[in-house]
Amino acid sequence: VLLSGSPNLKGRAQVVKRYGKEPNVLGDETRLGQVFLNLLVNAAQAIPEGRTQSNEIRITTRKDEKGQAVVEVSDTGTGIASDVLPRIFEPFFTTKQVGVGTGLGLSICHSYLQSMGGDIRVRSELGKGTTFEVVLPATPDLVPEKDSRRPSSKSVTASGSRLMVIDDGP
Repeated sequence: VLLSGSPNLKGRAQVVKRYGKEPNVLGDETRLGQVFLNLLVNAAQAIPEGRTQSNEIRITTRKDEKGQAVVEVSDTGTGIASDVLPRIFEPFFTTKQVGVGTGLGLSICHSYLQSMGGDIRVRSELGKGTTFEVVLPATPDLVPEKDSRRPSSKSVTASGSRLMVIDDGP
């Protein structure tokens, strides 16, 4: 996901990346890219312009206690009202101005993640910001079918994708 020079981010916040040790996951790379891009754009739009140094969008990756991959996208934006939170994943529901959003982004993200066996959760506090937590099941360890006591010339690996954020700020 490319954020460099993004008009949605410039003048709003610093991007803070905290990448931990996360497992590989099986999923659609294009759809995961759409999920994270949507979350990052929403985070940027939730932060008013100005005070760039005191606002941030934080991206954190880790493995949870069940061994699942977790990616959190947090912002120091305006937050989401508690009466609105239960509806944010509904199709066509939006709190944005007319012409800014269709109300499909979070609904599509939710559907994509569920189709991959994952989930998306949200925590928010008015005036303090919002955190979206994406949870995806880890791939099972891939083990060659040959006798594991003998060395093999073939190796079996699970390939995974990573989220890359590029920011042109100092």
